[in-house]
Amino acid sequence: GVNGVNNGVNHLDEDKDLLERLLTIVANDPKSTQAKLAEDLGVSKRTVQRLTDTLKEQGKLERIDGTRGYWKVKNG
Repeated sequence: GVNGVNNGVNHLDEDKDLLERLLTIVANDPKSTQAKLAEDLGVSKRTVQRLTDTLKEQGKLERIDGTRGYWKVKNG
């Protein structure tokens, strides 16, 4: 990466932290929007999108009823 060699590793650690925080937030507030999540986490909406996509791929998060819906955190 542009910001030095360890970029990848730091990014993963940072992501792991953000992913956990995101899950905690949506567990407490399933109706939370991506805009609100971005604000709460202090990241861009684009990053929130990437994080939620990652969680969906990992089977930890599900979006019910699309835009007007809510988040469902899935354990295990």
